[in-house]
Amino acid sequence: MHEDRHQPADSGSAGPDDATWAQMSPRERVLAAFGMAGLGVGVAGLVVLFLLLGVLVITVVCRPLIETDGPAALAWAALLCLPYGALASLFVHPLRLLVQATAMGDRARRAAAAGCSLAGTFLTALFVAALTPGLHVARSWIPALLATVLVAALNVALKHYEDRRNRKKRA
Repeated sequence: MHEDRHQPADSGSAGPDDATWAQMSPRERVLAAFGMAGLGVGVAGLVVLFLLLGVLVITVVCRPLIETDGPAALAWAALLCLPYGALASLFVHPLRLLVQATAMGDRARRAAAAGCSLAGTFLTALFVAALTPGLHVARSWIPALLATVLVAALNVALKHYEDRRNRKKRA
């Protein structure tokens, strides 16, 4: 006469540890929502810290060209990288669509996509240099070019690391 509360695992339903949103109590929903919000804030914070590191590196390397009104200008530059990146994407997206629409080889298509990515990075850095309050840049194209080269080098290093890791997994 004992009823089993859990359905068999092969029925496709969620197990006892995999409750769906509808099966959660209000307290569990609140805890899950706070946990996911905390995770999102943590990830966003790491992205902004990484961008701040990039801004600091470019500011130190291009010291004679960049003047700031204080450390807040560098924080603003890091925070504004995200919306300026979205704005740059609006300008580069038609070029990206044109590349996808043309009939070219796979290698040429990848090279063109990489060129679009570099153009977006360059535009983002130009927007940051020109539009960030408290940041005064003499020749904005030089720090923008440096940022583009740094991002491209980071992408190459990450691709190499990923390829090496995948080769180790296969072996």
